Amino acid sequence: MQVLAYNSNLHPAEHVADLIKTLDDFSARVRSQLGWQRLGIDLRLGSIAIEECFSEEAILKELRACLDRNHLSAHTINAFPLSAFQVESVKDQAYVPDWTTAERLADSIKVIEISIALCDDDFITVSTLPCSFKPWAYNHELLERCAAHFGLWAAAAAQAFEQTGRCVHLAIEPEPWCFLEHSAEVCAFWKNHIGVSGLDACAHALGGHYDQARAAIKRHLGICFDTCHVSLAYEDQAMAVHALSQ
Repeated sequence: MQVLAYNSNLHPAEHVADLIKTLDDFSARVRSQLGWQRLGIDLRLGSIAIEECFSEEAILKELRACLDRNHLSAHTINAFPLSAFQVESVKDQAYVPDWTTAERLADSIKVIEISIALCDDDFITVSTLPCSFKPWAYNHELLERCAAHFGLWAAAAAQAFEQTGRCVHLAIEPEPWCFLEHSAEVCAFWKNHIGVSGLDACAHALGGHYDQARAAIKRHLGICFDTCHVSLAYEDQAMAVHALSQ
């Protein structure tokens, strides 16, 4: 297992062609200079690249060929910022679209199939937005919608698991000014929203089987614990990890 990974969101690459150039020009050189046989990649895919990979099999195969020839492993996908990321001004646009929208759910479900095609590992992670951006205002209804969408994503991942035997895991990434931000918010959301609306939506998508839905949520939904984000939220790291583990 590689401890370090190269994050492709350091570079402007909204189209797959640009992403391939980034991998060839930078990631491959990093791996070579490290002297590693294989380098993990946190592969950032925005909406444009997701649609290209999903709609054009040749483009998806070209991206996979790039990873293989450069001995890079895309065992984790960064699907957090779906809109253009390396631009003059990002700010709150990093959260567009958020998890209240059908667009976020649709693109994130597409990433399940894409990630399985790009990596042969049995366990692949996909990092994503923690619901929405707090200054836009949030309420119980919006949180229920986010939770339901997470449940539908878990159902889609469970169906892919049944077909392939490979687990794609959605890692929800808390960060400042978002909902979710602190570990207490994560725990409350998991109990009161994922455990209710998320479970209902997942079970409905799986033919009404609640036991299968509980297993799907346990297997396919989790947290991306970003130590920088936790520090910026002025939260004690060890206490946050303990709370989330419980």
